[in-house]
Amino acid sequence: GHERWIRSISYFPDGQRMISGSEDKTTQQWDLEAGKEIEEAWDVCEGRVYAIYCIDISADNTLLVSGSFDETARIWNLDTGKLMAGPFKGVGWVCAVRFSPDSKKLAVRLDLGTCLEVWDFDAVMLETVGAPFEGHTKYIGGLALSSDGALLASASNNNTIKLW
Repeated sequence: GHERWIRSISYFPDGQRMISGSEDKTTQQWDLEAGKEIEEAWDVCEGRVYAIYCIDISADNTLLVSGSFDETARIWNLDTGKLMAGPFKGVGWVCAVRFSPDSKKLAVRLDLGTCLEVWDFDAVMLETVGAPFEGHTKYIGGLALSSDGALLASASNNNTIKLW
């Protein structure tokens, strides 16, 4: 298991496995049926310098995005464990990430806390799509993307949920 605080977990779309990200700078894959770690699975984020704050898995089970205290997001190949794209620099800790259903965009919440961004990426670059989503008056604690990618939901410490 992990040696430090587990900051994030994400189910694989197949529902058979889960992956966790930790302040110990590692990810670990888990077999949900057996209820144990898959020891032979790659440590996808091997070589990270900072703690892993958030993760998400692409719909086709091939990519993992990680966000970190070093203000970056990185995209990893789940088959090889190698860095595929990034690091992409944010303007604060990258505290929540969600892949779009086609895995070509990322919804990102930065530690600035009250706004969200959508990033469009390929293997070389990352671009912010449109203006940031602003409107919460307090810290955003939750982020969800609808299965069709049409709605982004955010939950805030001011007891509100906003749909974008």
